[in-house]
Amino acid sequence: MAERLEQPPLLRRMPGGWVGFVDGAAWPVVDAGGAAEWPGTLWHFDGVALIAEAAPGAVPPASPSLPPPVTAATPLRQRAAAASGAMPGMRLLRDAAEDVLVPRAALERVLPWPEVQPLAFAPPGVLGLGMAGAAVLVLDGPQPQNLLAVLRLDGRLIGLGCAELRPDPAAGDTAWLPEGAWALAPLAPSVVTQLEPPSLPLLFCTAGGTRFALPALEVEAVLPPLLPVAGPDQVRIVAHRGQVLPVFDAGLALGGPAVMGGDAAPMLRLGGVAVAVAAVEGLRRVPLSAISAANAGSAMRAVCWPAGVAVPVLDPIWLARGA
Repeated sequence: MAERLEQPPLLRRMPGGWVGFVDGAAWPVVDAGGAAEWPGTLWHFDGVALIAEAAPGAVPPASPSLPPPVTAATPLRQRAAAASGAMPGMRLLRDAAEDVLVPRAALERVLPWPEVQPLAFAPPGVLGLGMAGAAVLVLDGPQPQNLLAVLRLDGRLIGLGCAELRPDPAAGDTAWLPEGAWALAPLAPSVVTQLEPPSLPLLFCTAGGTRFALPALEVEAVLPPLLPVAGPDQVRIVAHRGQVLPVFDAGLALGGPAVMGGDAAPMLRLGGVAVAVAAVEGLRRVPLSAISAANAGSAMRAVCWPAGVAVPVLDPIWLARGA
């Protein structure tokens, strides 16, 4: 026994007939009377196919006359109707208020109702601006509504509130668009893929009056300010992650004043030792276009200039040994 469908299926014309979509599944359409596109057609599903049955008293819709050619001078409503062509429309249901039939080709997306910023200078029929992935001009209508249907009309984004949406065999138009609203609507942004330029993460520090950077991936850890204690052979030590590390002074390694005095100092764990520095400025990704390599095997691996100021990029192993 065939099951009666409460809503018409979404139809797609195929060679030799129609295919209908119900709950995301595609089924062949049996349309013996040619009523698939008629208004008010009754639909049934027998488990194998969708069956179209003309409603009692229904008559075939009149064949549309050939529309006039569309030019740049054609009004917006006529251009939108021409762009939709024979594609069915989408009916926006708004509870007790009158439905709105829009061109399905213009429907960009459907989102939960957003926060709307009122526009005091907007023409009648405009509620304000909302965000739906991009700025959208939201039209006034019966409130509250739980959905916002976003339409792209001639490159501009306009939103209409609704409770639900249903496919409709009629094409839809833009007769619902208030006068002056389209010119106020934001342009739809063009989608341009931004490729991040190749870069190197560097850790910037200072010691001995010198600002320098280290390849961040070669720094085992950054330790908070610690006060080392005396160890064997007069070597100062700190504990980190259950290990005892000898502490060396980056200021002395760089030929400047010592970092360690009587106060705690931040430290870098490099190659099994802790190297005290005056300050750790932070991590920063520097484009490879702002890094120039130096001679291999020297204390300075490269020079970078992230803000137009040259900063040496040191070899972490050299810093650990030199300290």
